Amino acid sequence: MKWYEDVEFRKHVDLTRKNIDSINNDVFNELVLMDRLDLNENNLITLSGSVFSDLFSLQTLNLANNQLKVLPEIVFFDLNDLTFLYLQKNKLETLPEKIFSELKNLIYLDLRDNHLTSLSKDVFSGLYLNRLFLDNNNLIERQKTYFRNLIKKRFWVQDNHIFERTGYTNFIFHIH
Repeated sequence: MKWYEDVEFRKHVDLTRKNIDSINNDVFNELVLMDRLDLNENNLITLSGSVFSDLFSLQTLNLANNQLKVLPEIVFFDLNDLTFLYLQKNKLETLPEKIFSELKNLIYLDLRDNHLTSLSKDVFSGLYLNRLFLDNNNLIERQKTYFRNLIKKRFWVQDNHIFERTGYTNFIFHIH
């Protein structure tokens, strides 16, 4: 029996600390009702672009505490209901420009404790975020343009280097 055969009809699938180092493209095909997937604290290094493509109801995806270095630009494209995305404590160095472009319901994005050195100015374009965490990265290009295209104007952003407050728009960065 495979690890996922007993979870076919579950809405919340917790695969935390299962020592998973790779995921086949079709492993979640039958789990279309799932709204939460925890893959926290595994050994994932990379993901295929279509690994989550059948998870239309997914609202929370936790990929924290893995070894992810690169994410395919289309990895989150079919996750229209996704509202919470946890990517902290990986080894991400950069993010594809359109990686979040289809996540119209995303309100929480945690990218803390990665190895991000730069971001495309449009990487957060069109998002309705309430919370965005970028602490403890190696961002060299600390540009306010990262956040210019965010649609929702009330959220908390952390990056350790910049503080900006404009009207009811709060871009808050803790300065050390």
